[in-house]
Amino acid sequence: MALEDIVSESERLGKMVEQMLTLAQTDGDRAALMSSTVDMSELGEEVTRAMRALATAKGIAMQTRAESKVWVRGDRERLREALVTLLDNAIKYTDAGGRVDLEVGRAHRRALITVADTGSGIPADSLPHIFDRFYRVDKARSRESGGTGLGLSIARHIVEAHGGSIRIESEVGKGTRAMIELRLASREHRSGGSEAV
Repeated sequence: MALEDIVSESERLGKMVEQMLTLAQTDGDRAALMSSTVDMSELGEEVTRAMRALATAKGIAMQTRAESKVWVRGDRERLREALVTLLDNAIKYTDAGGRVDLEVGRAHRRALITVADTGSGIPADSLPHIFDRFYRVDKARSRESGGTGLGLSIARHIVEAHGGSIRIESEVGKGTRAMIELRLASREHRSGGSEAV
């Protein structure tokens, strides 16, 4: 048991160091984004497949609904990181028998990505702070599950670096909905290659 605790704590600290390096690069404008055309529908389905085993192990249903070819310009790996963070949080705070859904669509020349869960929800007084670094709504539970309080802050940095926005709506006992909006790629960019920006 003691060995498991040591391994778990080491993993948590390793993750925190990695996340702090990401934030330090972002603060110093050293985190160059590789800009390419990204199909957010395809990326959403890929991330859901990767996270499904974690959801299934907890007895949580997971589904993706995606319009075809929702193209944006951006760094695929960074956008993937943001989606993984949102899905990981949704799974972490949803109990067995609940569900987590990822939806990708478009409206008003924007890509809309939504991660919704039927989890425990976030108290209204915590909502203004959830993107603050090291802020954890449920400190005891977050520590148990390896949370560092940096994931949502990093997700926001990634989304905003792409010229997008992220917001979260939640109600205690009814679940949480995280919504990302990104600019759709113009036609001339849809067949473009990759470049550092």
